[in-house]
Amino acid sequence: MIINPVHIVHYLSYYLCWIFCIYLASYGYPLLGLIITVLIMGLQIIVQILNQLPWRGALYFSMGLALLGAITDAIWLYSGMIYFKANFFGSHFPPLWMVALWLSFGFNLVVLYGSWLTYYFLWGLVMFPSIIFAYWLGVQFGAATLIGSEVVFYLTLGLTWSLFLPLSLYLFNYRHRK
Repeated sequence: MIINPVHIVHYLSYYLCWIFCIYLASYGYPLLGLIITVLIMGLQIIVQILNQLPWRGALYFSMGLALLGAITDAIWLYSGMIYFKANFFGSHFPPLWMVALWLSFGFNLVVLYGSWLTYYFLWGLVMFPSIIFAYWLGVQFGAATLIGSEVVFYLTLGLTWSLFLPLSLYLFNYRHRK
């Protein structure tokens, strides 16, 4: 099995963004996670360009997914199910570090798993436990606090994204990959 060094860069970049955003949010730094994520994504785009690999579609998908993620996170905030730390928007809008996480996730999903993006059912199955685990870790590290029933929140979160991610991928494939 040949390991692609570009993929290693993207894997490490995604997890660095995740760790920085969660860690810095838990210590009350609302913008630093976003800034670091944008810088890392900029480096990822440069790596893609230098290797003559596509990056625009991944960026477009990540922006759309970040918007959808921000909308769903705003719904969780408005419903009183979650409170995000390091959020100068209060309960009116999700924090910018969460938007940065969605950007990084969307970009890396496309550049790392480009040939798997049409397996919608598989992505729905994978997304259910993955999103629950990611938010659970964020809560455990202190970047967010759940209000009310954890079971209800995590089930709602998992079901929502096990539908939204495959739908997003379908729309992306329809629009960009004809």
